[in-house]
Amino acid sequence: MTEIAASKPWHDGRFAKILLLAIAPIAALASTKPTNFNMPGLGLDPSWTAAALYATRQKLSFGSEFVFTSGPLSPLYTRLFPLDAAPLVLVISLLWAAVFARLLYQTALGFQNTNGRLFYLYILLLGLAAPVMLSDGVTLFVMYGASVLYLRKKIGPASLTLAICVTAAFCAAKFSFLVFALPACLILDAASLPRKEPPYKSGLLLLSMFALFVACGQSPFSFPGYVKASLEVAAGYSPAMSIGTRGVELLLWLITATGLIYLSLRNELTIQAILECLLLCGYLLVLLKAGFVRNDGHTLIAWTGIFLAIPLILSAAQETSLHRGRIAFSMMLCVFFLFKISGVSLRTFDPFRPVKDAASQSAAVFRIALHPRAWVDGMTNSFRQAERTNAHESSLPSVNGPVDIIPSRQSEVIAKKLDYRPRPTVQEYSTYSASLIRRNREFYESTRAPEFILFAPGSIDGRHPASAEGALWPLFLRNYELVASTEDIVTLQKRNASLKEILQKPILIQSTIEKPVSVPASPSALFVKINVEYSLVGKILAILFKPPLVRLKVIYQDGGSQGYRLIPEMARQGAVLVPTVTTAEDFRKFCTNSHLDELKRPKTLQLDIGKIGRWAYQNTVSFSFAGLDLDSISNASETHPK
Repeated sequence: MTEIAASKPWHDGRFAKILLLAIAPIAALASTKPTNFNMPGLGLDPSWTAAALYATRQKLSFGSEFVFTSGPLSPLYTRLFPLDAAPLVLVISLLWAAVFARLLYQTALGFQNTNGRLFYLYILLLGLAAPVMLSDGVTLFVMYGASVLYLRKKIGPASLTLAICVTAAFCAAKFSFLVFALPACLILDAASLPRKEPPYKSGLLLLSMFALFVACGQSPFSFPGYVKASLEVAAGYSPAMSIGTRGVELLLWLITATGLIYLSLRNELTIQAILECLLLCGYLLVLLKAGFVRNDGHTLIAWTGIFLAIPLILSAAQETSLHRGRIAFSMMLCVFFLFKISGVSLRTFDPFRPVKDAASQSAAVFRIALHPRAWVDGMTNSFRQAERTNAHESSLPSVNGPVDIIPSRQSEVIAKKLDYRPRPTVQEYSTYSASLIRRNREFYESTRAPEFILFAPGSIDGRHPASAEGALWPLFLRNYELVASTEDIVTLQKRNASLKEILQKPILIQSTIEKPVSVPASPSALFVKINVEYSLVGKILAILFKPPLVRLKVIYQDGGSQGYRLIPEMARQGAVLVPTVTTAEDFRKFCTNSHLDELKRPKTLQLDIGKIGRWAYQNTVSFSFAGLDLDSISNASETHPK
């Protein structure tokens, strides 16, 4: 017995397991930070997180009255303190950390059959990298890691069930997690059949998600509509929300991902090997889109997920090459350093931060367990104080009646305790498909339409300023009139009676990509629709990753030019491109049909798609120019701002 024990690798002993028992919880607590919550703030992201919490607390129906990337359990993902739902979110957060720690421990144990240096290197890097891991990558790994470990019989049904339930909670917080979680559960169910196990995983995921949906105050009958609406949001996300890609970083990530797929291939083609390969490919595809569609801080999601998956793949890799260890070692170093550089500055790097963060989280859990009511009351007071600060700093006007706001300043409306009545898509940049535009149109034409709209043009990612709910501007002009304006916002109030159709018969022009199109001569404002269609290649790119960007080049009558990001699906629905309405003051002139000659008027419009774009888009493009009867609008207005 002694000889057998002595013959085992030096890293395959009690010390390694004790080390893992210490490192796994530290890494899990430092990365998930389950007791940390944010307070309300001002700006784009704080606004949609505040609006999502507002929708849950006001019992707005998710899927019809509220259609966004987040679900009714959004604070679990956004970490905005959820007030009365704090106990539920805190418990799920702690379970998330516990499940993640369990998976880290079991994953790292797999290195006992691999090179000992890699094992200890991974333990070191895991601890150091934990504080900069992003929650999206961690949550995706929870489902992926649990699935693979269960297929390998390294964890039992209890651990898998907890992982599925935690993932279901995140699916109720952010629907896009379901895009990977549901196929993963279906793969597990397929693997259950030859094992003679009950195929319960998919049902458990959906049932848990449904139960949490209802627990958040939603009607059980709203769940199908929520799924349908969320699929609409997910379908248009990549083409609309993508931004430029840093080619070198993407290439390095793809090389690393390809290396993982190569290492995962087995000499013997078994059902389990096929299922594991499918899981890995699906996992990497979701990481690719989550990290590189918006090539900014989101890239850390992709690096988080791939870093966590490396030991899981290497522990099962077959020794088909003498250079396997070198490949794996180089891969881990590459991923780690890119991962760290993406997340933190090396100058401020603190090697003791993971231990400090874990100790802080542990102490917080202990305090909350001793005095839960005091914790909730203290956090609630901080929440209310933050709202009061936001209300004091806000420059929004107060209105007496239900109100929606077009710019992404929803947190100010909520903080000022206005009667906020949001349109379904909440923020203007997220209304990026025909179906989502239709939902907003139906809202504003219904009895639920707000009495007031706080309005200003402008958008994100270099889009045209008139793309802010641009397809609905004719509706706004018919149903609302301008009653007040400030430097950065105008106030629209519902008319006593809607005006008749103000759009005139359109002028249609057929053209080709990258050919300038002359704007028809007209003293009136023009509502412009641009129909540019994907080719087959473009459709595939939109599904698997993201299509090439389209730029709208505008040449003005004064000889100047400006380029704007164009979202094809939004462009088909139209926007007021003539004249160019950039500011709230421009919109006031536009609404009142006064001093329009002071606004810049385009002379030609041209689409630029680049070399790759020529493969992704059809060459023919059509333009529709419809005049707006601004005279009838100004004549019908009962009041005008000074």
